[in-house]
Amino acid sequence: MPVLDEDVLVREDVDVALPPMYKITMFNDDDTGVDFVVETLMEVFGYTYSNALDITRMIDMTGSGVVATGLSKQIAVHLVNSVEARNKVNSYTLRCEYSPE
Repeated sequence: MPVLDEDVLVREDVDVALPPMYKITMFNDDDTGVDFVVETLMEVFGYTYSNALDITRMIDMTGSGVVATGLSKQIAVHLVNSVEARNKVNSYTLRCEYSPE
């Protein structure tokens, strides 16, 4: 059975700063095909086909769209790099970038 120590002081006025969270925005371009964007959203970001298609249409109509939020910088960088790697292999120019929320 654990022993409770009643002499432990607890400091309640400490402010702990959380690390900043990041979002990823994807941008429309005239060179990248719809199928590639949908596949990228599914493979890199884990969207279903239906959701990926809806997001792709929104990006096409508005010029850009946030495709991920609440990410650590490390995860955001990894995901953007994954998109860039897919671009290179498939000769596309799909642009996405991460930024603080």
